[in-house]
Amino acid sequence: MTNGSEVRERLLKAWRGEIVAGSVYGLIAQRMPDRQADILRRMADAEGGHRRRLVSGATGGSNAVLTAGLAGAIASALSMATGAFLAERSEAEVAAANVERERQEIAEHPEEEKEELSLFYQLKGIDETTAAELAERMSKHPDAMLQALSVEEFGASAGDSSNPAEAAIAAGVSTGLGAIVPVIPSMITTGTAAIVAAAIVSLVAHFLVGAAKSLVTLRSWWSAGLEMTLAGVIVGGATYIVGLALPS
Repeated sequence: MTNGSEVRERLLKAWRGEIVAGSVYGLIAQRMPDRQADILRRMADAEGGHRRRLVSGATGGSNAVLTAGLAGAIASALSMATGAFLAERSEAEVAAANVERERQEIAEHPEEEKEELSLFYQLKGIDETTAAELAERMSKHPDAMLQALSVEEFGASAGDSSNPAEAAIAAGVSTGLGAIVPVIPSMITTGTAAIVAAAIVSLVAHFLVGAAKSLVTLRSWWSAGLEMTLAGVIVGGATYIVGLALPS
C-alpha cells in the first residue's frame, strides 16, 4: 500500500507541474505574434493530453473500466432482449403453422384424425371402447378436436399466444441489472479496491439469485445459492484467465 501511495503522489505532483506549465504557455501565447502563439497553444494542448494520461494512470484507469463495464452491460442487455424477442416470435410462428396444418388434416382426413385422437386417449390409460366414443364425440366439434390434437401433438393449442415484446423486456432488463452489478464499485472507488469489491459484490449477487430460486423449487436456499456462486466463480475465473492469456 505504501508503494502505491508513493506512486500516486508522484503522479499527482507531476500533474500539478503540467498544469502550471500549460498555464504558462497560455499566458506567453497572449503576448506573442500569431504564428508563435499558435505553436505555444499546441504545446499547451500537448501538456493537457499528457496530464489526462497521468490522471488515468493515477486513478488506475477507472474511467476506462467504468466505460467498458457500462458498454458491456448495455450490449449484453440489448443482445439478450433481441434474442428473446426473435426466439419467442419464431416459436409462436412455428406453433401457428403446426396448428394450421392440423386444421387442414382434420378437414381432409377426419377419420384418420379421429383414430389418432382415440389412440392418444388410450395412451393415457382409457380403454379402447371409451376412447373411441370420446373421439367420436370430439369429431362432431372440429374446433374442440383441433384443440385436443394440438395439445397432444405440439403441447400448444390454437388459442395460445405469446408476447415477444414482453419476453424481450424481461430478458433485457434482467440481463442489464445483472451485468451492472460488477460495475457499481467502479462508480465509487478505483484501482485494486474496485476490482476486489466487484468480485465480492458479484459473488454475493450470484448467491442471492441462486437462493431466490429455492422459492420456486424444492432445493434448500443455501444449496441453490452455493451452486449459482460456484458457477459464477468458474465463469469469472475462466474469463480472467483468457484475459491474461490475450496479448496486452
